Amino acid sequence: AITPKLMPRSGVMMAAIDDTEHSNLKTLLANNFGDDNYVGTIAVEVNPAGQNIRPNVPARSHDYYHIFCNEIESIDMILRSLTAEERNQYKERDSKGRFYWDNLRRRGGNSRPTDRPKQWFPLYVRGQQVRVPEMQWDDPLKRWIITETPLSNEQEVWPIDPKGEQRIWRVNVDGARQEIKEGEISVISKAGRMEISMKSREPEGKKPKTLWPESKYSATTHGTKLLLDIFGTGLHFSYPKSIHLTMDALRYWAGESSVVMDFF
Repeated sequence: AITPKLMPRSGVMMAAIDDTEHSNLKTLLANNFGDDNYVGTIAVEVNPAGQNIRPNVPARSHDYYHIFCNEIESIDMILRSLTAEERNQYKERDSKGRFYWDNLRRRGGNSRPTDRPKQWFPLYVRGQQVRVPEMQWDDPLKRWIITETPLSNEQEVWPIDPKGEQRIWRVNVDGARQEIKEGEISVISKAGRMEISMKSREPEGKKPKTLWPESKYSATTHGTKLLLDIFGTGLHFSYPKSIHLTMDALRYWAGESSVVMDFF
C-alpha cells in the first residue's frame, strides 16, 4: 500500500493514471492519506489527437494527476512566474508596484446579495471621489440600514450590472472604507463611462490550474519520440510521459533541496 510514513510532513504524492483506473487509485490514496489531505486532481491532455480504440465513446485525450499530501497545513506550493502576456495586464504603477483597475462589482458565482449580504450596500460618488455611507447592520432582516442620505453633489451607486441584475461589491463595508482611504478604490473612466474600480495588484506568481491542455504535454511527441531519438528503436518503454509534464508537475511542489522519488 502507498504510505505517507516515508514522507516528511510537507511531503506531496503525485500519482499519474489514465481514465481506466483513476477512481480506484483516488480511493486507495484517500484511504492512506485521508480525505482531508487531498490536494486536487489535474487533467492533462497527453494525446491531443484523441484515442479512437473503442467505438461509440469519446476520443480519450487526457490523463490525471491525483495529488495527496502528508499534512495539508504543512505543504507549500511553489508559484510559477507570470508570463510576459500576464505581466502585460498590469500596465499602471504606483509606490506599491504594478496594477490594473478592475470593476469593484463582483461577477460570476457567489455574486448575488443573497450569497453575501454584507457586500450589498451603496457607495456615494462625487466626481472621482468615493465614500461609504454610515450604515448599521440589521441582523433579523439580514440587510444594511443606511443612516444618512447623499449630499447634494453626491450620487448613490449600488452594484447593479448592465443587465439590471443586483450584484455585490468585492469588499464589505469595512474593507471598502479601508481601501478607499488607501487609494485602492476610485472612480475611473473606462470606455467612455465612469466606473467604480479597485486596483488589482500584480501577484508574485500563479497557481497551476486543474486543466493542462498545452501541446508540450503530448506523450507521443515529447515522450515516445524523445526516447526514440535518444536510444533508438532498441528500447521498449510503454507510455512514457512528456518530459515537460514531469518537470511542470514537480516544479510546483519540489524546491531545490527537495528529495524526489519515482518508485516506478
